[in-house]
Amino acid sequence: MIPVDPLLLFQRICVLKKTDEELKDYLNYELAPYPLALFEDGKLRKTKKSTFYELFSEISIDLKSLQNIHYVIDGGMLLHRCKWQLNETFKMICDLYVRYLKNNYNSNTYVVFDGYKKDSIKLAERNRRALKNKCADIEFDENMSLKIAQDKFLSNNKNKSRLIEMLRITLADNNIFTCQAESDADTLIVHTAINLEKKNVAIVSEDKCSTYHSNE
Repeated sequence: MIPVDPLLLFQRICVLKKTDEELKDYLNYELAPYPLALFEDGKLRKTKKSTFYELFSEISIDLKSLQNIHYVIDGGMLLHRCKWQLNETFKMICDLYVRYLKNNYNSNTYVVFDGYKKDSIKLAERNRRALKNKCADIEFDENMSLKIAQDKFLSNNKNKSRLIEMLRITLADNNIFTCQAESDADTLIVHTAINLEKKNVAIVSEDKCSTYHSNE
């Protein structure tokens, strides 16, 4: 980000302007180094994505009445949906997710995980969460026991990324399809659902909102 002095910028505008009309044109833009509507103290403002759902009309559908329904699961939601116990091994934790998916969904289930590259659109929010529950990087394998709280463990992106790698292998061994986005998974979740053309699809997201899609 290039540092900008708003006062100096305003002084230069006053020197350069030839008419008051030109001044109005200049003042159509914020005299700030970044859009104040999006940033606060140099950091992205926290947003609430769930407010977008208010723009859509709610439709009640009995998913059990649909045949051959396919579920697209938000992996970020899934990681927090199952509650871990201290001293469980990571293999036991991965098996916990397998049982959860099999008990609540069917064999036509697709899990889409976030990626954790530095340039992710979610970087600001992830950093904000990490400040609440700081956790060191942990080198672990499936036989290692969990010694810290789940939320604290998942607040570290490197820990979460390693767990996703392990979990994807376990899910694949149980015939549960998974994929991972390069950064934010929202777009890939929608693309996965759209690619299941001519099928009944339910998207289960972290905002607890299920949507229905069918081309039949």
